Amino acid sequence: MYGNIEKAISKYYSKFLFKTPKHTILLLIYFLEILLYSLILFTRNYTFLASFPAMFISHLLLYLVLRGTIIAKINYHRRFLTLIIFITGLSLFIDMLLTVIFNIKTPFLISYIASSFILYILLIPENNVKALFGASLAIIAYYITSLMFLYGYLNLTMLSKTLILVFSSSLLCFFLAKAHYWSTNIVLKTNSILLARSFLELWFAHNPSYFERILKKFSETKSLWVKAYTIVKEGMLKGIILTSLIHSGPFRNAGSSKYISVLRNALEREFKVPTIILHTTTTHVNDLTSSIELEHVKNKVIKKIKEDAGVKIESIGLITCNVADGYGIFHIPFEHAPMFILFKSSNGIDDLPETLSRKIESYISKFGLKDVFIVEAHNSIPNELRFMEQEIEMFNKLIYSSINDNSRLLRKYPLEIGIGEAVDNNLLECPDLCSNKIQALAIKSGEKILALAIVDGNNALENFRKEVISKIKELGIEYVELITTDNHERTGMITGKHVYVPVGASPCRKHIIANTMLAIKNALSDLSKGSLYFYRIDLNLKTLGSKGLSLLNKIAYNIGKIVCLFLIQKFIAYIIPLLIIALIY
Repeated sequence: MYGNIEKAISKYYSKFLFKTPKHTILLLIYFLEILLYSLILFTRNYTFLASFPAMFISHLLLYLVLRGTIIAKINYHRRFLTLIIFITGLSLFIDMLLTVIFNIKTPFLISYIASSFILYILLIPENNVKALFGASLAIIAYYITSLMFLYGYLNLTMLSKTLILVFSSSLLCFFLAKAHYWSTNIVLKTNSILLARSFLELWFAHNPSYFERILKKFSETKSLWVKAYTIVKEGMLKGIILTSLIHSGPFRNAGSSKYISVLRNALEREFKVPTIILHTTTTHVNDLTSSIELEHVKNKVIKKIKEDAGVKIESIGLITCNVADGYGIFHIPFEHAPMFILFKSSNGIDDLPETLSRKIESYISKFGLKDVFIVEAHNSIPNELRFMEQEIEMFNKLIYSSINDNSRLLRKYPLEIGIGEAVDNNLLECPDLCSNKIQALAIKSGEKILALAIVDGNNALENFRKEVISKIKELGIEYVELITTDNHERTGMITGKHVYVPVGASPCRKHIIANTMLAIKNALSDLSKGSLYFYRIDLNLKTLGSKGLSLLNKIAYNIGKIVCLFLIQKFIAYIIPLLIIALIY
């Protein structure tokens, strides 16, 4: 189910998400627009110097008015310049057409008043009457000051006609903006003004509270778990390996979007050891609806590890790799709580439902095992067409077969494990990574070594995965896999073909590989005898659930309709002043 939703969300966010240019570029564009403005006035036989101050005063007033709104919370100068360039540019384009086609000779931009429609669209969700009124006056001020600078006095006839034009146009644009939200209510069958407010707060102010409030209305309380191994050598804690049914998402900093960094940073601060967080069989159904709940999760995990002895693991069976029809698993048979790593050698792998983990948990109890630690490698973007039931069935068969085979092997080996990291702040510049470190694990049973490279990102290119595996195998290691964490912290933060950039798709590729190799070598250097302690923390948490996903699905699939409505209504907004001019002049 979620695959289609994610595709829809990705498609439209990728279209409408953008990063504002630098100040210098914005200022250059602004002054180019001013030159175009002077050219239009020149063709109408009016001097530029007479009208430019009016435009500047209007922009200055708008700047002061919008300082108290959501868009001013972060990067206000750039956002304001972008907004002004957009609304002024549209007005210049429309008026240029009017000049060429209809030979209109007004001493001001007729269509500039229609810009109030866009401002109302932005301001109505805030329910800020002061800002709405101030923005209206800032636009209207352009027309009044234009007349003053042109004539040196206020011609009462001209002034009265202009006031009728701007006030009536502004009022009609306001009702048109309200109509936009009324029509969007019908399309989405939900409160579109509240929804718009939540997205404005989330994107412009990084404030998830409004959006999370909406998600909570659709939330489902579910029983989820966090599972962890702690690595202990010579009585000293050396590292933590963790996975959870909590899913990273939905985007920005809402819900559990930052769950990986929040949990990892908290554990590393508390225990002063590297913490690796891996992705299990879970989907966006298990996105949390509140970022505040992460505090609860974090505290429960820390308390469990500090106060509980855990299940001690001192031996390991023979590591095996089973592959069939493009599906593969690594079976790391730790005593009491084995680990399985799921991957696909073709067609890619992405989120798998939690039912797979639940089935395996039930199955392993027959063999006297206490629990299981399943990792979905999330390391190669799958084809658009997926057969989920087939994927679950294939992985089930491989895991069942591997457990049955391993149960007949009585040989056990002393546990040997190594953990390594490569920390490089330059990695923060990579759009396909979510942290400044690459992590690695090395696990040995008998003569066999499994090396795992863990990259903090959201899936990877298949050719990148193959290149990493090939380079690590050159070190003489038989079993190798690349794993990504499915971290969504960059989702909705960047632009491009996708909402997120899969690992290996950025210019950082070689730099990431170099750090990956360093992390692997560090893990191999750390490879030595030790013990694991297994922990399971069960939690009742509010999740997105099927209803929350349906809401996001509805929004994603109707964005096209909403944009079309906006464009039609924007066109009407430009028609309004023309009709009024035809009536009063």
